[in-house]
Amino acid sequence: MRVTGDGLPGALSSDELCAAAWLAGRAPLPAFASGWASEEHGVAAAVAVRGLLARGLAEPGPRLAPAVRGALDPLLHPDTMVEIRHDEGPAGRRRHVFGESGDRRLLAAESVPSIWELAPIEEPIGAAALAVAEPLVPRTDSACTGERLVASARLLARVDALLAQGAGLGDEGTGGALTTVLSEARVLVTVRTTGPAAHTAAAITWLDAGSAGLWLITPEDRGDADDVADPAYALTATGGETVRDALAGLLGSSVPKEESCRTS
Repeated sequence: MRVTGDGLPGALSSDELCAAAWLAGRAPLPAFASGWASEEHGVAAAVAVRGLLARGLAEPGPRLAPAVRGALDPLLHPDTMVEIRHDEGPAGRRRHVFGESGDRRLLAAESVPSIWELAPIEEPIGAAALAVAEPLVPRTDSACTGERLVASARLLARVDALLAQGAGLGDEGTGGALTTVLSEARVLVTVRTTGPAAHTAAAITWLDAGSAGLWLITPEDRGDADDVADPAYALTATGGETVRDALAGLLGSSVPKEESCRTS
């Protein structure tokens, strides 16, 4: 395994990053959660710690080697963090996590599921994250109508299974608009930022539904008890420029302008 002169490993698994956080006395970032069942966490953590010890990244105690802890600090105890999650159906999932601590900045890029390549970055993490996220916004402005659809989290989680069974999505009253959008090849992107305090957390999510258009996804307040048990989300047809402007506002950077989406 490659380790740079400043103690930065070339790559770590999600389990190893979680173990590194525990050894440093920190809670792991949610982005690195590996999906183990609760009863399996102890075994996964023990195996990960042994791996860190075997490769000289941790010392008996156990504790992280000082150089490794310093190199990983932007991901173990970030002042600011940006996560980009890119889900493309059968093509899989790609994630990038940018962490900043003091004057150190680090990128963790998921090369294969739960394996993260690590690299220091020089530019501000907002600009670095924008360089990754902005190309994921489609350049076309199809379906720029301002149309708005609402779906529950439970329904959205079961979309693929329902469509595979030929079942409806309960949108007959809107002419099957939701089914049309979610039946297309879909790319779902979420960009999430977290600052020094929890109240500074913010996110933007969009759905690229191919010929069915580009849709911003935002929480929908229905004003009832179901919001907690099964929250709802609004899908609003939008244009690429609107999404890029929202990205710029979220990440504190500017992006090139293109022709605005016009509605009739």
